Amino acid sequence: METYENYHFIPMPRKTRRDYSLFISSGYALLIRNQAPDLMLEIKRPEMVSAFREYLMRMAEHMGYDGIQRTKTRMQINALIHELQE
Repeated sequence: METYENYHFIPMPRKTRRDYSLFISSGYALLIRNQAPDLMLEIKRPEMVSAFREYLMRMAEHMGYDGIQRTKTRMQINALIHELQE
């Protein structure tokens, strides 16, 4: 997040978590099921990747992902890392 301005990480509150995780990178999307049985799909169709990116950006806009929220997220991540190192 500090190196790449277009990289966004938005921690989701437990009440809004789904049974899957979705990750987008340039050219593909990963859809991972968070419960048994394990399942991971790599999607490379440009239309689907674009739709998933749009979905995540709408969620990010709803939750807040830039400005002060980005700073708060960095602080939250750093606090968790510090806690794990102790």
